[in-house]
Amino acid sequence: MKKCILKLLNKIVRKSTIYVDNLNIRFSEKLPEKGDLFTFIDASSIGKKLMCIKPENLEKVRPYPIYKAIKNIQFDVEYPAIYLMEYENVSFFSNSDFIISGNEVVWDKRNYPMFSKMFPQDKELVNFDDNKVKILIDKETVNVETAFSMCGVYATVWSHFLVQYLPKLYFFLQYTERKDEHLTIILPEYSDSHVIEVVEHYTNKFKNTTIKTLNNNQIATCKKLYYIESTSMISDHETYETYIDFFVPECVSSFLKKVFAPDFIKLNNVLKKEQKNKLYVVRKNAEYRNLLNIEEIENFFKAEGFLFVEPHLMSMKEKIELFYNASEVAGPYSAGFSNIQFCRPGTKICLLTNIQRSFETYLSYFVDLNEVTFVAVTGTDIENDSQSSYTIPLNKVKQAYNSIFTK
Repeated sequence: MKKCILKLLNKIVRKSTIYVDNLNIRFSEKLPEKGDLFTFIDASSIGKKLMCIKPENLEKVRPYPIYKAIKNIQFDVEYPAIYLMEYENVSFFSNSDFIISGNEVVWDKRNYPMFSKMFPQDKELVNFDDNKVKILIDKETVNVETAFSMCGVYATVWSHFLVQYLPKLYFFLQYTERKDEHLTIILPEYSDSHVIEVVEHYTNKFKNTTIKTLNNNQIATCKKLYYIESTSMISDHETYETYIDFFVPECVSSFLKKVFAPDFIKLNNVLKKEQKNKLYVVRKNAEYRNLLNIEEIENFFKAEGFLFVEPHLMSMKEKIELFYNASEVAGPYSAGFSNIQFCRPGTKICLLTNIQRSFETYLSYFVDLNEVTFVAVTGTDIENDSQSSYTIPLNKVKQAYNSIFTK
């Protein structure tokens, strides 16, 4: 019931005057004592650009095909430059994207093309308009001399971590190799063992560093902060999806495909096997976006000899071995599909999804669509919402399976 009410509220409110989070509705007019008011400023107003991660440019986006709907589509995206910034005397939180300086704040996501329809998920956000924002800052202060932040919205979620946060460590490492100063790498509170393993692998490459965890009840205040904004433009939350909601620049997808995946394949001593896997990626017990006729769909894939897997319950080595040696991958859309980055050329992928999520280009960045066969299969959504549950006729799944896997 709570989820339904939240969904309804998010559909009818305008985020310029109201923010809805877990049924706490915050109006600045009615709760003037809650939060402090800050004025928006651009990052360059208070920060210094130290290194260009990528220049402003046009990048090609190629979404995956949708069965019986879209076969091939490609378009250019105007992608802004990304910089390593240096700030002085600023503060930030574990689960928000604010950089606070005095009574001013940098909030880079305001420049995203999808921002006008986004519901920001910054935990300390009360409300905002075009010029100002009200933020809850009543937190325990953690003072740090020189820091690099890995914190932000969804920083602890595997699928977001891979494209928005992990690349920061890689790019920052290139800069620190030329520096000789002690710094503190500030991390949010991770609970995902895979995220922890990956972070430890890359932070161990830094010299003269201290690792510190920032919890949800704290605010970090730094004399000097090294900061890279989100390395991908991804909407926090939205009620409907379009192709502009997910942009991952080539420098990030190249890092994932050419550096991260090979690194962890080698690190875990994963070898090619003669017997290849047919994997069905399980998604169950979710509160939203469920495939409602899942039982008959799963029975079909079981009959076809698929191995049912839950990647988040496996070790890194186990899941990398499975996907690296997979000939076929199928299942309802979930974060588990991000593991297709470990698949080899020639793998065939069948993604079952609601119509709204079929516009999400996220998974296109993990594979070369010229080297794998990737098709999304949609059915009927029960709501016009990005988190809508859905059904896909079994016959359509069988037809798609035969067109993809039996060629």
